[in-house]
Amino acid sequence: MLAFFENKRMDATADYLRRGRHLAEVDIDELNARWIACFKDYAANFGTGHNHRPREDIESEMQVRGLQPPFESVAEEFAAVIAASKAQADRLLRDPVRLAQKEREITADLEAFQRSFKDAN
Repeated sequence: MLAFFENKRMDATADYLRRGRHLAEVDIDELNARWIACFKDYAANFGTGHNHRPREDIESEMQVRGLQPPFESVAEEFAAVIAASKAQADRLLRDPVRLAQKEREITADLEAFQRSFKDAN
């Protein structure tokens, strides 16, 4: 699973680079401020089909520069996302039909990920 998530992050960074690295000239203080705003918006709208691209682009630019997002600045929001995620998972576990559907989706994603490695070799 960790490899799957790391691959997703690498895909997002590759996509950002293909689109021209539009944040290359933004200074780190501004990137941090934008990332904090994006994360707070994500936390406030968790579970609503949030657009992750702005935050992912900032994270990609930070990765290219060898930097980490300022996680310490969103500790409260991060805790809220964890709590909301747990509540969402608890609801899913109480719905066997939806749980089975989600398991099929995750299995399909993981199988596609595995095939991508086999196809690359």
